[in-house]
Amino acid sequence: MSLGTRARTSLATLWRPNRAASSAEDPLPAAATRCLRDDPDLLNKRTPPPHTPLAPGPKEILYTTGADIVEALASYYEKVYTSMTTKSRDDCADLLRDISLPLLPGADREAFDQDLMIEEILRAILDLQSGKEARPNGLLVELYKCVVDKGTRPILEMVRAAREEGFLPEYHRTSTIVVIPKSGKRAADCGSY
Repeated sequence: MSLGTRARTSLATLWRPNRAASSAEDPLPAAATRCLRDDPDLLNKRTPPPHTPLAPGPKEILYTTGADIVEALASYYEKVYTSMTTKSRDDCADLLRDISLPLLPGADREAFDQDLMIEEILRAILDLQSGKEARPNGLLVELYKCVVDKGTRPILEMVRAAREEGFLPEYHRTSTIVVIPKSGKRAADCGSY
């Protein structure tokens, strides 16, 4: 059985309404079925990371209402994004030792190991292309360019601290996923978000 077939079977189990749970029909199972009918390869395109199963163990869990489904998804993503990040240089060194990477020539290696200069950050900000999508932190390139005189020093300090400590600050290692419904659309339809 392929990963896509297993995922489809799991999703069908996830969305199958429990008839004894409620007499009111929940519209979400129909929406999930419609999404899979319209695009049967949907689950092959977007599968969860292999190390984070949707269901704990072999037993089936039936989610019968929209609230249950939302809670299950919230729990799943919380588990994905709260996994501990290694802060050990030894773990990182072990990982890098096992990866075959080309070595930098001596002069490039020395230049790379030098402290980052504020001019390099300034040049990097000014070289960003305007009109592009927001950065991973949600801020537009134009904002960085507007505050370039005040923003370069904190960025430099953050990069230097990360280099000394071996990891980025927590706010750079966390994320928030927000599903925003489109106005005037049915909340039960997959395409409404």
